[in-house]
Amino acid sequence: MLSQPNVSKTVSKAARKSFAKSLASVTLSAGLLAGCTPSKQSVDHPTPPPFHPTTTPATTQAMDDPVIATVGTTQIRRSELEKPMLEAYGFNMLMLLIQRDMARDACQQGGIKVSPADIKYEYNWTVDQMFPNLQPGDDREKLLDQFLAQPKPHDQMSTRAELAIIVDTNARLRKLVEPNISKAITDQMLQDLFDEEYGAQAKVRIIVVANPQEATAVRRQLDAGDDFAAVARQVSRDPNTKRLGGELPPFTPNTTRLPDNFKKAAFALKPGEVSDPVAAAGGYYLIKLEQRIPPKAIKFQDVKGSLREDYSAKLVLEAVKGVRSKLAQQALQQLAVTEPTLKAEFDRRLAARDQLIRDREKMRDQMEKDRQKAAVPATAPAGPAAPAVMPATNAPTSAATTVPGSTEKNPTSVPATPPPAIDKTPTATEPVAPPAPPATAPASKAAPAVAAPAPVEAIRPAPAPMPAPAPATMPATVPSTRPS
Repeated sequence: MLSQPNVSKTVSKAARKSFAKSLASVTLSAGLLAGCTPSKQSVDHPTPPPFHPTTTPATTQAMDDPVIATVGTTQIRRSELEKPMLEAYGFNMLMLLIQRDMARDACQQGGIKVSPADIKYEYNWTVDQMFPNLQPGDDREKLLDQFLAQPKPHDQMSTRAELAIIVDTNARLRKLVEPNISKAITDQMLQDLFDEEYGAQAKVRIIVVANPQEATAVRRQLDAGDDFAAVARQVSRDPNTKRLGGELPPFTPNTTRLPDNFKKAAFALKPGEVSDPVAAAGGYYLIKLEQRIPPKAIKFQDVKGSLREDYSAKLVLEAVKGVRSKLAQQALQQLAVTEPTLKAEFDRRLAARDQLIRDREKMRDQMEKDRQKAAVPATAPAGPAAPAVMPATNAPTSAATTVPGSTEKNPTSVPATPPPAIDKTPTATEPVAPPAPPATAPASKAAPAVAAPAPVEAIRPAPAPMPAPAPATMPATVPSTRPS
């Protein structure tokens, strides 16, 4: 029998040397995986350089500025869309986002939670106010889409994305102000509201002019037999009532939106009479009493609950506007815009705001000079140089054109918080009161409200004191649930 050869003796020296090298390589790899450093006696294998994927300018452009649409062989990149979008809508959207985030921060600091149900309530409330004349069966969401699709200035709400931000902001501001509103309403306030709502009313027309000289010229036209409404459409400086022939909504002696001297002059007239010029709200007003409406036969207790509800909604609305105005002012003071397109728009609006302030100051100074000049003949002592008899005109006396004291209220609104500085200077064209809506409703249900929803301007938050974006925060009016 042949014996098996001895392996250790038969393996060649070359094979043993090759096996040793392989074992050393495996040992080195295991040491590297374990975080060890091979010793000087280990076999030296150079470490390969790190891998860097190669990029080309075309690859970088595709990553930073991707193609978002194609038309045939033409490619449209994201940057081509972003620039005009920023120019047209960027700054308005920026201000909306800033106000929303500031409202969120304020709620967090106050420990106030806003739930999805709160957001939904605010959305429903806002859209309902936009279309107050909806009939059963009308599609509210369809009307909203139709309104948003209508052409309008770029600083007015035109997308649901904007509406969503506005609603989110207003819901948070409402939660901030509501707790203090209900506590502030007293029974005396409600009684005053009752007297204002259901007391005797006056229905008037007005002509607004800038100075006593214009008032004298207008009075001459009226004394000559010209129709008051026609003259108001021709010369009145109040654009809102001008188109209505100077007509104002009926008001009572307790109406808070009108100056006291204006109300006193109106209720002192007989139907058909025209007052002497009344100085109020930065202009001169000729008032014609059209009708005196007797008080309504309604008991206070029967409407007290609805009065409280409506008044609370009004105060919440005013408080939200005040808080939003403060947030906008804080944002403007702290805002640092770095994007070139947005910064150019920001600088342009700041310049427009400053120019508006200067123009209003000039107008106020000129009106004050006109007022003082008109008062000189009535107060100057008689003397050889002065005419013995005043000109035979119906010019108002100094008593009729004296600006009332500081107790006079702003005729257009009663803000819960002081308005921005830009709004403190009245102009001669400021209306005494908002224009009356058409007395008759449209005959069909073809959604005329879509053409001009009531609160479009009001719900658009305008970052005060900037002239845009245009809004206001929430609808400017609260529908009454009380009996008429």
